[in-house]
Amino acid sequence: WQASTPLFATGHALMDVDKLSDLPKTAWVYCVRQLIRKIGGQPYGASDKSLNTLHKRLLEGRNSTLGGCQFLKSGRHGEARIFFVVRELGRAPQSIDVAAGDDVIFSGCWRVRTKRDGRLLHAGALAKSHDAGAPDVWPSHLAVLPHSVRRAIPVINTLDGKVFYPQLVGCNPTVTSKRAVLSAQFLGQ
Repeated sequence: WQASTPLFATGHALMDVDKLSDLPKTAWVYCVRQLIRKIGGQPYGASDKSLNTLHKRLLEGRNSTLGGCQFLKSGRHGEARIFFVVRELGRAPQSIDVAAGDDVIFSGCWRVRTKRDGRLLHAGALAKSHDAGAPDVWPSHLAVLPHSVRRAIPVINTLDGKVFYPQLVGCNPTVTSKRAVLSAQFLGQ
């Protein structure tokens, strides 16, 4: 399971459905339920019936949504049944006001520390807000991630309209700094 479904510090997983196809269904249901709780940040898992439907859809190579997570085909040539498992932002993505020095749990799966006042939200929600102050260029350590992964990463929109992207704890130790304006640690690992 772990080799076929690596979980990353960026808050997402890759699921190779072909490698998991011979896993007994009860084991598959148990493991996917745990994965959904970690990435979706939910206090509960999905039902057996829903997970069995998800299993069927993934074996058919179809995208799906369940328990606050999206299962999206990777889109790479030759990887018809490899899926990104990412947090689903939903219709009303979470956002909270934070103050300098706060250390908060955001969306049930991110530990975020900030040195600036502002509004903490997912990057995908920031794009929806049509904020004129939102930068178009992601930092290099985040720019390499697929869009579906980047949109679920927490960012801070300060009171003066500046946007700060986090240093992700656990991704690249040479990049992580104690002086960072915003740091985020994915708790699912």
